[in-house]
Amino acid sequence: MKASAIAPANIAIIKHWGHAQGRLPASPSLSMNLASCTAHTTICFDADYDENTLTIELETGEEVQLDPTSSARAQMIFDMVNAIAKTAEITHKWKAKSQLNFPMSAGIASSASGVCALWYAACSAILIAPMQHIDLMHIAGSGSALRSAHDGWGALFQTGKTEKIAGENEWNLVDIIAVSDTKPKQIGSLEGHDFAAKSPLQKARITMSEAQIRQLQHAISQQDFSAFLAISESQALALHAVMMSGNPSLNYTNQTTGAIIAAVYDLQKDGISVTWTLDAGSTVHVLTPVKNKKIVESAIAKIDGIEKIISSPIGKGATATNQHLF
Repeated sequence: MKASAIAPANIAIIKHWGHAQGRLPASPSLSMNLASCTAHTTICFDADYDENTLTIELETGEEVQLDPTSSARAQMIFDMVNAIAKTAEITHKWKAKSQLNFPMSAGIASSASGVCALWYAACSAILIAPMQHIDLMHIAGSGSALRSAHDGWGALFQTGKTEKIAGENEWNLVDIIAVSDTKPKQIGSLEGHDFAAKSPLQKARITMSEAQIRQLQHAISQQDFSAFLAISESQALALHAVMMSGNPSLNYTNQTTGAIIAAVYDLQKDGISVTWTLDAGSTVHVLTPVKNKKIVESAIAKIDGIEKIISSPIGKGATATNQHLF
């Protein structure tokens, strides 16, 4: 029983940060998939395997063996696969390999693509319909992964339910991803979510998100970039205000982050339709209509401290592939 899948990372415009009871999201979120940032995963269930194993091949070619005892997130990912197997009464051990084509732990939602691809491949391997078992991704502790299952734009609500908001061809935008630090974060997103409730700003951020998710859906349907810009930037600022005002305080940004944002504001003054957002990392996502791609890329590339620039159109959600990694 073997299957493979490819799933995209995504960039949330309405941010998911903080957990409610049962690890459901404290606030709604809405994101667009990144066609250029994907995880490609193969899994096989076999009676000859003695243990469950998951190998991650990083963008650099380095391979990392994920140990389920190494962290809460690792254990939750293994638990997700075992829960998927249990739905079909599969008791065989499994082997999985995941290949990333972009930097991990750099604010590009690598956990979203990795968990989503593993979920889709595992469901496919044991011949159950992935979308009928999408809720099993909650076990892995990555709310953003559920949004990557849908084509184009996906939303995750406080109930834990997801919804496709618009297809990948609804709006011709590009995300120019400026990576300024590829080292793993000292405090990962899973742990960071647990600190959100300690910020005095979190309740206001949740209320803002509940209102802005409806506004963003309208902006996408109307291709209203001015409204999109206002929501994107206010959400990013509110997210990082919550992070910085929590206990402990989290600051994922660096000097280059500020320089990139300043460059975006300069482009806006020149009349260019462009905006920015951040997830839990120093990486800045610079969003603009495709017609502005070259001029925006050129401006961003001039900034010192950027290690890598990835330009990504909006992409499809998780899909099966016949290209197996082993």
